[in-house]
Amino acid sequence: MVYNYNEQMSRTRKIIGSKIFILALLVLFILIGYAVYREKNKQVRIVQNISVLEEEIGKLEKKNTELVQLIEYLKSDDFIDREAREKLNMQQPGERVVLMPVRDSGGVLVNGVNSEEKKGNWYLWLEHFFGE
Repeated sequence: MVYNYNEQMSRTRKIIGSKIFILALLVLFILIGYAVYREKNKQVRIVQNISVLEEEIGKLEKKNTELVQLIEYLKSDDFIDREAREKLNMQQPGERVVLMPVRDSGGVLVNGVNSEEKKGNWYLWLEHFFGE
């Protein structure tokens, strides 16, 4: 068997020049291009997700530091002392509490005793039913 180089080259040229081979190459390039496009889209979405998650991490870290500071304040003696004064009406030994009346712009007491509180309960019911 004699190997003929020219005959082999002409077969290769025929195959490469055929319409089916060109069509197959075109389909192969389209498939490869589509795969590259999908991977690029995945990569872009992943980068976007990473940036969103990094922002969320920043917000959560900020909130965490605020909560740690709040916990430290709630554990402090200043907070305990203030809560005891406001909620439990406690005071330090030797301390005196002075209440100052608050007046509005018209000079009327805001937190003073109201005139309805001075009236008896029976009188309030009488006003309610008979509308004095």
